[in-house]
Amino acid sequence: MKQLALFALIAAPACASDRISTIYYSPDHVTTIAGHRGIQTMIEFNADEHIENVALGDSAAWQITPNKRADLIFLKPLMKKARTNMTVVTDKRRYLFDLYNGGPNGRVIYTVRFIYPEAFKALPEPVAAPAPHPPPLPVLNDRWAVKGDARVSPARIYDDGTSTFIAWSDTTELPAVLTVGTDGSEGPVNFTVKGDYLVIDGVAPSYVLRIGKASAVVTNLAPRAPKPVAAPETVK
Repeated sequence: MKQLALFALIAAPACASDRISTIYYSPDHVTTIAGHRGIQTMIEFNADEHIENVALGDSAAWQITPNKRADLIFLKPLMKKARTNMTVVTDKRRYLFDLYNGGPNGRVIYTVRFIYPEAFKALPEPVAAPAPHPPPLPVLNDRWAVKGDARVSPARIYDDGTSTFIAWSDTTELPAVLTVGTDGSEGPVNFTVKGDYLVIDGVAPSYVLRIGKASAVVTNLAPRAPKPVAAPETVK
């Protein structure tokens, strides 16, 4: 697409002021210049090149004068019917021109300039921002011991450090889940049901599972991370 867009720019003159014509350079593009008797037209070439040769189909019909630095050409028609072609070869490029006398009512051009493809170097392709790293997967702990009545014992139990997940093979009746305090007292837990799992908010050292007189105890066997110890206050 970039090459097609650049070709479209090269194929036609660019818009310019009334007396100046700016052309997108291509070695295969023929630049047409309508001259006028008594009016001089200047052709500007790039500052990095110098004219080596100028060839005219009819050298008697046009006056062609390069400047001393060989980067400009001044031209004007000498005859009423002055249609010819001109080739300019520089030390870096070649140019093709079609010259004719535009007559008294044609557009008068004082300067012809070129814009070169180097000015349209392709912009670097946008670099896609790296995809954000997905959050690390939680480390699942399935080191739980089950002891008690098989009728309430879970088929699977694990935790991710934040919640405890318990599933039973027979889910027709879910047991009550209770925490066990340090004094042996039992208390309720906050939980939700997600699919086949009962999801408990938090991870306790152990839980009691109970349906009627049937009960089981599940105990977390994974080592617990030490709690941070607050730094002692500085005595002033």
